[in-house]
Amino acid sequence: MPYAMTFEGFLSTIRLFPQKKRLPSSLRPLFLSIAASKVEVERLGFESNFLSFLENSPFFLSFFDELASVGVSLPSLASFDVYDEYGDHLGVLERLLEAYKSELEGFGYIDEALFEAEFYEEFVRGYGEIRFLVEGFLSLKEMELLNQVASITPLVVTLEIDGYNLDYYRRLGMTKEELERNYRYEIEWGSQMILSKKALPPLGSVNAYAFGSRLDQVALVLERIHTWVNEGIEPERIAIILPDERFADYLRLFDKERNFNYAMGERFSDSSLFLSLQKEIERLESLPPPASLLELSPLGLEALRAFTLELESQGEIEASRLLQEGITLLAPLERILENRPPSEILRLLLKEFATRRIDDVGGGRIRVMGILETRGLNFDRVVVVDFNEGLIPKPSDKDLFLNSSIRAKCHLPTRLERENLQKHYYLSLLRRAKESVLAFVSNEQNEPSRMLLELQTPIFSGKELYERTLFGAPREHKGFVEEIIDSIPWERERFSHSRLQSFLLCKRQYYYRYIRGYSQREEENESAWLGKTVHRWLKESFDPSISQKKRREHFLSLLQKERFPSAKLAFEARATAKKMERFFEREKERAKEGAQPLWLEERVEFEVEGIDFVGFIDRVDRVGEEYWILDYKLKKALKVDKERDLEKTSDFQFALYAQALRQRVGGAVAIRAFYYDLFKGTLEEEEYLEEKIALLPLRLARLKEKNLSFELCEDARVCRYCAYAAICDRED
Repeated sequence: MPYAMTFEGFLSTIRLFPQKKRLPSSLRPLFLSIAASKVEVERLGFESNFLSFLENSPFFLSFFDELASVGVSLPSLASFDVYDEYGDHLGVLERLLEAYKSELEGFGYIDEALFEAEFYEEFVRGYGEIRFLVEGFLSLKEMELLNQVASITPLVVTLEIDGYNLDYYRRLGMTKEELERNYRYEIEWGSQMILSKKALPPLGSVNAYAFGSRLDQVALVLERIHTWVNEGIEPERIAIILPDERFADYLRLFDKERNFNYAMGERFSDSSLFLSLQKEIERLESLPPPASLLELSPLGLEALRAFTLELESQGEIEASRLLQEGITLLAPLERILENRPPSEILRLLLKEFATRRIDDVGGGRIRVMGILETRGLNFDRVVVVDFNEGLIPKPSDKDLFLNSSIRAKCHLPTRLERENLQKHYYLSLLRRAKESVLAFVSNEQNEPSRMLLELQTPIFSGKELYERTLFGAPREHKGFVEEIIDSIPWERERFSHSRLQSFLLCKRQYYYRYIRGYSQREEENESAWLGKTVHRWLKESFDPSISQKKRREHFLSLLQKERFPSAKLAFEARATAKKMERFFEREKERAKEGAQPLWLEERVEFEVEGIDFVGFIDRVDRVGEEYWILDYKLKKALKVDKERDLEKTSDFQFALYAQALRQRVGGAVAIRAFYYDLFKGTLEEEEYLEEKIALLPLRLARLKEKNLSFELCEDARVCRYCAYAAICDRED
C-alpha cells in the first residue's frame, strides 16, 4: 500500500543524529536570547534585554536556518559583500551564532537545523519508488538529500510550472530539457529525464470586488456561500482563503450558524484562561515588595512553583495547571533560570502560551484557511479576501540582513522569487477551482494587489453587495447631500496649510471635519513613525554645534541609540540611512556653495489677511541674499504639485510659509521654496511661489464669506480617499 507523508516529515526521518539530544523547537528562541546577552546585538538595532530580544529571535533563527540550508557560513558571506555593506552586521551575527552553539553545547543539545546529520539509508531502501510533489523552494541541502535518495531508489518529482516559478526552477537545472510555463511535469530525479508533460488547465471564472473597508468583504463571503450552496455545491468543496488570519475575527462576528471551520484554530491568547492568568500576574507585579510572591526568594522556577500553589489556593485550578505545564517545559533549563526574576520567567511563559492555538473542533463544513494550507488541495469554489498589495504577496523579513544581490550569489531565494512563489500558490489554487471571487480594500491606505492586473481580472464595486447582504436593503443618503449653508468662525480659529487645502479641495469635506467635528481616529503607521523620527534626527544633526563633516556621523549615532517599536522598523531605518548617503553628500556641496541652515523643524505662528495660522517648517537655509524653504520628502517616487492652472491648485503650503518667513525676518526678502528628496539628494523647486502668494488673499477671502455654501467638490477623484465619501453617497 502507498504511504504518504509530508516532505518535512520525510526529511526529518532520513536525517539521523545518533547519540545527540535534539533541541525542542520551542526552546530555540530561549537559548538564542540567552546567547544575545553576551553579544553586542545593539549594533544591529536590537535590544539585548532578555524578553525584548526573545520577541525578535525568529528573525535571527530564520536567517541562520537559511544559511545552513545552502551550506554557507557567515565568514564566507564576506566574499559576496563586495561593498562591505553588511560587514559590521555579519561580524555580530557570527559571534551571536557561536554564542548560541556554545550555550547548546553546555546543555548537551544540538540544533538539528544547524548540524550535519547522518543519512538513514535503510529507511529509503524500504521503498520501491518514492514520489515527491514539489510546491515550494528546494534548498541546496535538500537537493543533495534528494540526490542521495535517488541513488538508492527511483525518485520521481512532480511540479507545476507557471510564469511565477519558471525562472527559479530553470536556475536549479533540474532537467536536461528546458522547462516551459503552464505545464505539469513528472521528472526522474536521478537521470533528470522528463517522464511526462501535460498542459495545465486554464483559469476558471475569476472576478474581483472592491470594498471600502476590510469588514465589508464579509458580505462577499456570505453572499457567495449562499449562492453556491443553493446551486448544489457541497460545502466541503468551498474554501475561504485568508492572506491575514486575523480576518477570521470578522468572519466569526457573522458566523452565527457555525458554518465555518477555521484551520488556524483560535488564538490561545484570546482565551479567558490566558487573559485571567495575565491579569493575575499583572496584579501581583503591581504589589509592593514583599507583598508580591514574585519578588520573594527563592528565584527561578522555585518561585514559580510557589506561585502555582498560591493560584491553586485561590481556586484558579486551570491557571495553576497551565503554569505547571510551563514549569515542566522549562525544567531542563533550571540551571539557566535559577537567577532570573520570577516575573521575567512568567512573562517568558506567557509569550510561549500566546503562540498556541485551540483547535476548532466544533466547526462547520466550509473550510477557512491560509494559502499555505491549500497546497495540493482542490476546491470547486474559492473566495480570497484581502487581495491587497502588502498581503498578496506578503513581504518577507528575510532581507533584513542580506539584500537580493547577495542572496542570489549564495543561492538563496531573492525577495522577488519569494513573492513570486506566493503568487504561484494563489494561481495554482485559482486554476484548480471552477469559480473564484477575490475581494480587496480600496481606500487611502490600501490598494489592490498588482496580481489582479497580471491575472487581467474583471473588477466590480462591492458597495451594493455589502449593503444588501449585511444590512438588507440598500441605504439611502438623500438627507446628507442637500445643500448646507453655514459660516466659518475664522476669527476664533487657527488654521494650518492642510486645513486650508481641505477647504479648497472640497468644502463639504471641510464642513464635516472642522465644523461638525466628524474626525476619524487616525492611527500612525510605520511609514509615518519613521518619517517623524528621521525629521527629528535631521534636526539634531544640523544643529549649529555640529560641524558639516560630522553631521552624517551624528545622524547614524542617533539611529544606533533609537529604541524602535519593532525589528522591522529598525532595519527599515538602517536602509533609509543608507539611501540618504546622496543627501549628505549634496549637503557638503551646498555648504561649499554658501548654504547655511537657519531654522530646523521650526514652529511658526503668523497671520495672513487677519487669519491666524500655525505650521512647522522642516528647514530654512540662507543662501547668499536668498532664503530657501526646504520641505523634506522621504519617498521612493517624489511627487510635487505641478498644477499649471492656478485656479485649480489647492496647495498653498510654501506660499503660507513664505509669508511666515517674511514676517519673522522683516522686509521683502528674496525667497525660494524647494522639495528636498532625501534619497536622491535633489531639490525640486516650487515654480509658482510668487503667483500663489499673490492668490492667497483671494483664496482666504472665501473663508470669510457669510452664509457659505458647503457644496460637494466637482472632481469626484477627491472622494476616492475621503473619509466622508459614504456620507456624501460617493463611495463608488
